[in-house]
Amino acid sequence: YTRHDSLLLIRALSKDPDFRWCLNIQCNSGHVHVSDGNQNIFTCRSCGAKACTIHDIVFHDGETCEQYDARMEQEDDETTRRRKEQNQASEKTLKRISKSCPNSGCGSRIEKI
Repeated sequence: YTRHDSLLLIRALSKDPDFRWCLNIQCNSGHVHVSDGNQNIFTCRSCGAKACTIHDIVFHDGETCEQYDARMEQEDDETTRRRKEQNQASEKTLKRISKSCPNSGCGSRIEKI
């Protein structure tokens, strides 16, 4: 009976858009947190862990949300650039160590011998 009541409570709380669960994996707590322009930091009343209510992640200490967004965008751009460089290097290596299959309908690369 107690487990059933707990599940009903969890379901009811989860329906409240202002209710937030603590993001600390060692904490099972949560509470209502009304976010406005200045209150985007959720601080768990049970364990004290902080979370960003804008990004729904552990709080990005030392950065505003705008700074965090800019850093994430820059990291995404850097990751894309690195991936493109790696793909180009792979294609160059593939061309160096392989050749096109002599069967005109195949299109695969085969190892040079």
